[in-house]
Amino acid sequence: MQTNDINWETLLFLEKSPSKKYLRKIIEFAYIIRNKLQQYDQNYQTPVSTQFYIDLNLTEEQCHKMLVSTVKLLEKAAQSNFQNVIQIFPGDFNQSLRDMLIEIFEQYGEIWKKNMNSNIQQGDKLIDVDWRIDVQVATHGQEKIKNPVIFMQLETQGSRNEMKTINFQMNSAELNTFHNNLQKIKDQLQQIVQQ
Repeated sequence: MQTNDINWETLLFLEKSPSKKYLRKIIEFAYIIRNKLQQYDQNYQTPVSTQFYIDLNLTEEQCHKMLVSTVKLLEKAAQSNFQNVIQIFPGDFNQSLRDMLIEIFEQYGEIWKKNMNSNIQQGDKLIDVDWRIDVQVATHGQEKIKNPVIFMQLETQGSRNEMKTINFQMNSAELNTFHNNLQKIKDQLQQIVQQ
């Protein structure tokens, strides 16, 4: 269950935490910002994260990378319902830091999991899907190049019964990516049902 996408080296910056309580504060901050990091490379600045880099004697970039790695670790731990988290860590990871992180995950993981689930359950409900396909034609020399584009419209209903319409367009490659992601979601749902 170990994962290579977590930068374990930057996670070691967590060792500089002055106390276990402060370490928990960093992890809770990572939990709060996890959905705000649209891309892991995006620079995310808040007064709290600025304070972290000062308290831990890190550069802003080091602090940002540490928070990104902490978010990835949290997400990986959440995938296993914060159970058997020890299996995520590489064998050569600092043992005392690993043990503190595991203890924090075991102590607060259930609360975080409930919050994650309640946030997900409050999403809008999909009511209708509509689409239209247009073909854009461009001339290149003597050739006509056809470029099909799909225009999608999703109608959703919010928790207060307010209706929203979402419009977007996709080319053929984007539609394939969208379809593949939906297939992955379907496969994951089937795995959960079969467990």
